Amino acid sequence: MTSLSLLLAFLLSSAGTSDTLKWYSFNEGLAIAKAERKHVLVDFYTDWCGWCKKMDKETYTNQSVTGTLNKHFVIIKVNAEDESAMATYKQYTVSYPELTAGFGVTGFPSTVFLNPEGEYLTMVPGYIDAKTMKPILDYFHTSSYKTMSFADFSAKK
Repeated sequence: MTSLSLLLAFLLSSAGTSDTLKWYSFNEGLAIAKAERKHVLVDFYTDWCGWCKKMDKETYTNQSVTGTLNKHFVIIKVNAEDESAMATYKQYTVSYPELTAGFGVTGFPSTVFLNPEGEYLTMVPGYIDAKTMKPILDYFHTSSYKTMSFADFSAKK
């Protein structure tokens, strides 16, 4: 009976704390973010990008990062070279390469943050490790960007 209770307690404690991220297409992600009132993280990547793969393997598997993303964000992956994928943003329908250029992305990986209405907040170019990513996520999901700089937010932590 005791081992059954322990197993049940373990299963219940891990429910809802999935380390697996659910990535969306651009259009689907924006619609969900608006409906759920969540901020958006857009990961711009390419298939040949080594730093993108490192970020997928290390940052986007870190339990602290995945927990925050799953709870507070809608996350979108955009393959910057996929000519067949289309996105609608600000009433324009464009290919993913055009969307990438429209956001000013010139290197990979690049991480773009949008508010729940899909409005651009900022872009963080380059690889972001988990230790650096977590406070960035906290800054956006708490909407602290509305009242203070990231430097001030970081100093308070």
